[in-house]
Amino acid sequence: MKTKVEERFSEFFEKWMCQLHEYLQHLRRASEDYRAKTGCEQNAYSWVTGWKPSAVLKLVNSIRINGILSSSLVELTQEHMRKIEALRVKIRDYRAKTGCECEQELQALVSKVIQHYKDYYTIKWALAHEDVLAFFCPTWISPLENAYSWVTGLKPSAVFKLVNSIRTNGVPSSSLVELTQEHMRKIEALRVKIMLEEEKVEREMERQQVIVADRKMAELVRLLIRVKNGEEVRQVEGLVEVALKGVMAGLKKVMKAVDCVRLRILKGVLDVLSPLQCVQFLAGIGMLQILLRQWGKKRVCTIN
Repeated sequence: MKTKVEERFSEFFEKWMCQLHEYLQHLRRASEDYRAKTGCEQNAYSWVTGWKPSAVLKLVNSIRINGILSSSLVELTQEHMRKIEALRVKIRDYRAKTGCECEQELQALVSKVIQHYKDYYTIKWALAHEDVLAFFCPTWISPLENAYSWVTGLKPSAVFKLVNSIRTNGVPSSSLVELTQEHMRKIEALRVKIMLEEEKVEREMERQQVIVADRKMAELVRLLIRVKNGEEVRQVEGLVEVALKGVMAGLKKVMKAVDCVRLRILKGVLDVLSPLQCVQFLAGIGMLQILLRQWGKKRVCTIN
């Protein structure tokens, strides 16, 4: 039987995942629209299902300069060339303006998705004050999702694995394959910092796990065994309750610390990337979460 916290968070989490799925569709569509509007190449020579307008101007200029035989283009006057140059400038300015507007749209979408993740942690932390153990043994995720969980969620450093996989495997249409050495240097510096944060969390989690066997807890267990009357039992149980509250407080501290690392890594990576890369990065994370959930549910249904 689920506790009230489990019921409330299960309902919230289901809605949150549905909203994440909607955002994933928006992210993928926004990436495609950006490429169509700004002229990102779909293959070696194609530009939005045809030739780039600027490529035509380059062809004209090449024919003229190289003096291709039998072509009247070599006879273009200065007036002709002035008009062609003006057209080239208009095309360049249009693409720059369109790109700027598109990037603003992408940034707005990225902000919405980040807020969606922040909302998740806000609700999680609020309910953890009532029952933190519910998040260490969640009933709202499948065993598969739980198997890949690390201190109540995805391990922060997994984000770097995702970025590297997309980059090195050359995922089609992903601008993450175009990350420069400077991008990678900054991401690597962030990875080192996050790894240290993870080690700190692991040490604190280990400390919390052995607290139940420390001298004070062992003494309480000994007292419970030795007490005779009800009054003494109630007194000792009161001491046990106080001790357990300390344990719960420690677990909440660890959980919030690692969640803050998760938020910091999102911000850190997004600060390095371009708007389009941010959109595709968030789409990759969202797809990973959604697929893991779908596979987990499917496996549960198969077993049952």
